[in-house]
Amino acid sequence: MIASTFLFIILKINCFSVLGSNSNSIFSLSNKLIKYSYKYPFSTIGFSLAFLSLTALFFHIFVSSKIMIFLTFLSFPSLILATVGVIKENENLAKWGIYIALFVGLYLPTLFISS
Repeated sequence: MIASTFLFIILKINCFSVLGSNSNSIFSLSNKLIKYSYKYPFSTIGFSLAFLSLTALFFHIFVSSKIMIFLTFLSFPSLILATVGVIKENENLAKWGIYIALFVGLYLPTLFISS
């Protein structure tokens, strides 16, 4: 939910070339977002999982639970999917998914030792 909201905001602000500058209606914007996610599935899923793992890492600071630690391990499949997205689709969203997944991956040993 949070990752899809963040993806919605990123596409609305930074990707006017994908969405078009005249997309004022929420229905036209959501329709174009769905078309974008169907056009670039690896980039969208890789970025969404990476952002979910980043969100779990952030909330692990406030709520120390095993679920948050396991959700941070989603950075591994997101790294794979975003890498495939960069190779096949060459999208900036997939590049951001790789950056976020690598950032979260740096903190995984710390989380694993602290638990």
